[in-house]
Amino acid sequence: MMPSVAQLELGRERPSNVPPNAGWFFHSEEWLFCERDAHGELHGSVRTYREDGTPWLEHEYRHGKRHGPFRRYHASGQVAQEGRYFDDLLDGLVSFRSDGENTSSIRECCIPASTRVMRQEHRRGQLLAETYENERGQVLEEPAIGAPGAKGWPEPLCEREHQVFSFAFDFWPAREPLSSTLELAKMSVEQPVLAVRQAMRRSAQRLLVLRRELMRHGMSSDSADVSPLLTEPELPLRRFAFETDGDVGKLTVHVDETIAPSQSPRELWVRMRLEWTALCWLSWGVGLDELKLPERVEPRPELHAALLMASQRQSVLTGHDLKPSSAQHFHGLDETLLPASALSLIADHYREIRAVLLFLVDVECQSPWQDDLGRTPSAPEL
Repeated sequence: MMPSVAQLELGRERPSNVPPNAGWFFHSEEWLFCERDAHGELHGSVRTYREDGTPWLEHEYRHGKRHGPFRRYHASGQVAQEGRYFDDLLDGLVSFRSDGENTSSIRECCIPASTRVMRQEHRRGQLLAETYENERGQVLEEPAIGAPGAKGWPEPLCEREHQVFSFAFDFWPAREPLSSTLELAKMSVEQPVLAVRQAMRRSAQRLLVLRRELMRHGMSSDSADVSPLLTEPELPLRRFAFETDGDVGKLTVHVDETIAPSQSPRELWVRMRLEWTALCWLSWGVGLDELKLPERVEPRPELHAALLMASQRQSVLTGHDLKPSSAQHFHGLDETLLPASALSLIADHYREIRAVLLFLVDVECQSPWQDDLGRTPSAPEL
């Protein structure tokens, strides 16, 4: 195929594996392909290639910041680095591989001569621990470094974000002990039992939609059976808006009970677990200790304590001033070992608890999925 006029003007013929909309940059001597958002900021895939078309760097961006998996390649084509960014900072497991026997291709100094792979665990840019491996994959006898207390860090280093997805689909409120120090102010469910039943049925229908979408991607789901909640005809998953009184006049509240199409398998899996959280806590909030449709609303003395717990846990797991805890919560994970992406997923779990409890205690709410219940997702958009 003859090169295009633009390629002739650049003096470069585009290699066959370089995307057609990638451009050649003389100063960096690379082909660059990138996606942008409506404001012109990098958003989505960013890929660079060497002059001969061999891959150089793969990044994911979110509105101008590196966010998501990345991979860098040696000139030989071997993977040099791979890991993940969270809000433009290294997060989770990052692996560095040498190019042959040259350890300087990993790092210029402070590394054992027999190192062929270096692994690091990060949390929002903070190095937590580091280990070195020889060509046989054996961990060298070198101390872990990084955050205070890194000595004795669990080995081998691994991607701990996956642990957030490991717990089974059982009745999750039973795994969430409420602190005895939380205020037990009187609070009651104001929603009528019919509204709660309808909310639970819609939540179960949403979960089935998510399960079907995962199966469409060729993935199976071990989510619990919700068919006992669907013995009656399906309810419509609605999209509507209504007005309510706000602090400075009327406030328009939007409701979207539908499931967005074309989500990635990871997004579907995250949403499914959040949906299970909502379903279980709707049942718990009306006095049940198992997942089933309520016949009546029973008083739940711990209702206010649960609402406080969800707000407090969400707060300490969000933002740049993270305060991970080694205390065991329902997920059974030591948060001091988790990367920011995992803590963000757990924070979304507590947001979901708070949202459905706020729905239960406010008769003015028309749906657990209205946009004024503080359900702002913090999970990475991958």
